[in-house]
Amino acid sequence: MTTDQVVAAVVVVLILRRQVRLRRLRRWPHLGMFLTALGVAASTILVVKHVTSLADDSLLVASAIATTALAVARGRIMRLGRDDAGQVVRQGGALTVVLWLAALAQHIGVDELLPPGVGAATLSLFFGLSLVAQTLVLNHRARDLRLPGGHAAGA
Repeated sequence: MTTDQVVAAVVVVLILRRQVRLRRLRRWPHLGMFLTALGVAASTILVVKHVTSLADDSLLVASAIATTALAVARGRIMRLGRDDAGQVVRQGGALTVVLWLAALAQHIGVDELLPPGVGAATLSLFFGLSLVAQTLVLNHRARDLRLPGGHAAGA
């Protein structure tokens, strides 16, 4: 197992643990935005250095769309409510974990079709897109359900 794979496995375990715990819903997915920016930078370097072909780039775009679609599905199925302090909270269940694993399997599958190193370089983009899309859907649902407690400025 490579260092990249070990780091990815640790990140996956931490994310899955956080997904199934009752947690306050934040308005801005700071970690997701950071990981997305990091992933865009790494992906841009690959494109500029011509490490990938047009077919590879198309496959990466399709993978990003699939990742986002699975994140939207997770955002739609997670439970929303309020805690004792009136803050909006969210919690995933077994299906949330299954959708995360499906998204990860999709990324790994695409990685096998790409030049060496591309999958590792785009892994942060994968995690970032997933977290951002899921959080945006959860916030939209909370607003629709009139659960605005987690939407205070700076949350």
